[in-house]
Amino acid sequence: MDKELHWFLMLWMHMWNWISANLSYAAGSFVFTRADAFQAVKGFPDDCYTGEEIWFSRRLKRWARRHGQSFRILTRHPLTTSSRKASLYSTSELFKTLFLSLFLYPFTRGRRSAWFLWYDGRR
Repeated sequence: MDKELHWFLMLWMHMWNWISANLSYAAGSFVFTRADAFQAVKGFPDDCYTGEEIWFSRRLKRWARRHGQSFRILTRHPLTTSSRKASLYSTSELFKTLFLSLFLYPFTRGRRSAWFLWYDGRR
C-alpha cells in the first residue's frame, strides 16, 4: 500500500497476498495470459461482480496443465497500490465486505448491489 493503514486492514491485505501467491490466484489489475488460453477458458465470467479473477485463474490453471504450460504468480517485484478505497469507506463497510467475501460469496457473487465497494462510484 502507498501508506500504512489500520493494523486489521494491513493484516487482511497481507493474508490475501499470501493466499493469492500460494494458491496461484491471478488477482489484481495486472493479469497476463496468452490470447488462445484466454479464449479457450472464455475469459472472465460475466456472472461475477467480484472475484472473477479467482474463477478465471482456476480455469486457466486447468488449461495450462492440459497443454503442458505453466501458470505462475509473479512476486519478485511487488507493486505499490493505492490505499484510496480503504480511506473512502468506514470500518463497518470494510468489515461488511470482508464478511460477504468470506461467508456469503456464493450467494452474492452475482449481485452488484452487494459489492458497493467496487460499484457505488465513490472516488
